[in-house]
Amino acid sequence: MVFVTPAAHPSLASELAAAGYAAGDREQALLAANDLIDHAQRDDRIGVAKDIAAWAKASAAAFLEREKLEPGDDVIALILATAEGTIALEVREGERIIATAAMSVIGNNAALFAGSTLTAFRRQGWHTALISDRVARAREAGASLVRATAGPESVSEQNFMRCGFVKLYARVLWERRAAHQ
Repeated sequence: MVFVTPAAHPSLASELAAAGYAAGDREQALLAANDLIDHAQRDDRIGVAKDIAAWAKASAAAFLEREKLEPGDDVIALILATAEGTIALEVREGERIIATAAMSVIGNNAALFAGSTLTAFRRQGWHTALISDRVARAREAGASLVRATAGPESVSEQNFMRCGFVKLYARVLWERRAAHQ
């Protein structure tokens, strides 16, 4: 997999295609200076994940927008949640995880990722609450810059922008097709 900015020389796209890569998802990279997001605060409804396997299943179900998962659908979420330095966060309604997010802080830089809300619980402010909570946690950990990615013009991007993030650049994920040798 290769991330490429749309500002790259046009020959890069043709070279990647010739090497068996295909353009896929587009992302917008976003950044906030933590001292500019003074409204960010911890939310008592958000906690550190109690059960990483359950967190991964809830995260996958929200991203895939379906309750019934196939075997392996949660592998990427599980890898993200168990990576060194990652803090997996969750929102619960009773025993059910309804929203998830993760973050990491390295030095004075924080990364926010894996924010997702089950379809039935969207439009209730959970994504924005998870952004604010993670920014506050990042500030507490000493981060001065916070970065995230979101789909261009998506609700997620709009939520980040409302929380004080600015657009840095767009990028396209190119993936090598499995059949190519």
